[in-house]
Amino acid sequence: MAVDANALTLVDYAQMRNDPLVTKIVMSLFDVGNLVDDIPLVTSQTLMQNGVRFIDNLPVPSWRQLNQLPTITKGTPTPWQEQLYIVSSQFQMEKRFLREKNAIQDPMEIQFNAWMEAWAYTWNNIFFNNAHDGTGDNNAPVGLKTRIVNYQQYGVASDMSVNANANLATVTASSANDLIDGVNQLLINMNAADGTNVVLYMNETMSIKFLRAIRSLGAGGGFNTQKDAFGREIEYYRNAKIRRAGRKVDQTTQVLGNEDTNGNTWASGSKYASIFGVRYGKETFAGWQDCELKPQNLGVDPSNGVMVNALIDWGVGLWQSHTRATGRLYNIQIA
Repeated sequence: MAVDANALTLVDYAQMRNDPLVTKIVMSLFDVGNLVDDIPLVTSQTLMQNGVRFIDNLPVPSWRQLNQLPTITKGTPTPWQEQLYIVSSQFQMEKRFLREKNAIQDPMEIQFNAWMEAWAYTWNNIFFNNAHDGTGDNNAPVGLKTRIVNYQQYGVASDMSVNANANLATVTASSANDLIDGVNQLLINMNAADGTNVVLYMNETMSIKFLRAIRSLGAGGGFNTQKDAFGREIEYYRNAKIRRAGRKVDQTTQVLGNEDTNGNTWASGSKYASIFGVRYGKETFAGWQDCELKPQNLGVDPSNGVMVNALIDWGVGLWQSHTRATGRLYNIQIA
């Protein structure tokens, strides 16, 4: 087997060797959280998930008089299906790099850690923006925006796009209330009026404006902070978690870019933004994986005896059981 052009080279290794002046390799990146951590993942070795859900066609309750027979009725659920998608990357390096005593740390571990950082940027963008219309990656899951805009195709209720009509360019009590009214309407449409199990995603500017709007309303605004299991402070509106969607792999472009008033254009010069909501749970919005996300050591390639290969090959799919598990609040002016 030929050595791949992306295999670790001596120049690459020289930048990771144990130079006396270099004690650690630092990931000097814009810190983003991997939003896949929000998704409840069930491990199931299946390529497709099939389900049925009631969207309409419910049984019809009917009344009768004495001595009349009951009216026969039935409900007809709608079948639906989701697909597994595979993210796959391979690392290759000379076996002598792995036993070099002057390495700062295991070269393969360094490569995997860097891959995990890149994966966070990649997944966050896929989760919101990916489409199977020629503009995205057909080998990755369809993102939230496509699902909500094309609600009929993806089994999303038709009222899950809510027009906020809020101007937060300058936050006032009136504009703050417009925003909160919109957020409350979105949560009501998601069958989660108090925000339980909901995560609200937004870009950085929107999050700053959102928190400012809540603070301007005082103690009754619904804002609070809680600490997670790792001691990190998490911001909440009522019971809904507030999350920034992060940036793309260039570490500059935001995953959720600004829009026009209709929420249809992701343009850097636009003045409007959206808030996306996801209600997570086994019967609302979840996912599945076919194995754990971890590297697999393939060992020394027997065809050449010198190159060591490691593989990441992970299947993941999104599972939206409920038609009201995702939604968007748009037309929020932030600039």
